[in-house]
Amino acid sequence: LNLEYRTAVGEAGDLSARVAVTGDDELAALARSFNHMADQLAAGVAERARQEQLRRELVAAVSHDLRTPLASLRAMVEALADGVVDDPATTARYYDTMRAQIAQLTELIEDLFSLSRLDAGAAALELQPTAPGQLIDDLLAGHSPAAAAKGVALASHVAPDSGLVLAAPLHVTRVLDNLMVNALRHTSTGGRITVAAAPADDGMVAIHVADDGEGIAADDLPHIFERFYRGEKSRSRASGGAGLGLTIARSIVEAHGGTIAVSSAPGAGTTV
Repeated sequence: LNLEYRTAVGEAGDLSARVAVTGDDELAALARSFNHMADQLAAGVAERARQEQLRRELVAAVSHDLRTPLASLRAMVEALADGVVDDPATTARYYDTMRAQIAQLTELIEDLFSLSRLDAGAAALELQPTAPGQLIDDLLAGHSPAAAAKGVALASHVAPDSGLVLAAPLHVTRVLDNLMVNALRHTSTGGRITVAAAPADDGMVAIHVADDGEGIAADDLPHIFERFYRGEKSRSRASGGAGLGLTIARSIVEAHGGTIAVSSAPGAGTTV
């Protein structure tokens, strides 16, 4: 049996090969153990391949998001240094653009740092009794100027029995901020965004951020929490971010022992 297994799996490198199991004696039990081990080896190899593919995609995405603003910064710096641009209005515009691109690069680097810490379990969550209603009030207050400027109404509904939860307020605020920014980006003038909180199962509290905006295409919906995923392939970082916000949000929620999910349909809005 051992020779048969080594020949089928080890030497041929075929992790799909299995030893035939007949009967219910000790040899059959041993064969089942070998097959279970082969299943684990195959799963391990598949997971390593998946992680390697994710690593390559991450490097490619980071390279793209770094290369574009850096090339632009270099061109503008050289234009200023060579005297190609000398009138005050254009010079001021160049400096404003450079500041904006440096801010984008800084945001990308901070997102990557946060994600690496969350992945490594090194992001300390200082849990404390937190009122979901207060987090939502602060969220709406912080985003009301942007919503008013766009003509989008903000509303909240917090169930009276939501009580207090153990949470890291700064981390949860980051999640809610990201969801609100996304909702505002994809909600047209005259639209509405509602943030609600209510008790859920197992002593948890569910927080919903719902908009009546453009919605998410069915093909994109399963992928929105993936790193660097952008549903609008032509969307620039300036208008759509690096594609890490929802990945970080998911990591923060899961670090709290919670889950995050989305429901959406084109033209019917989105609820997270």
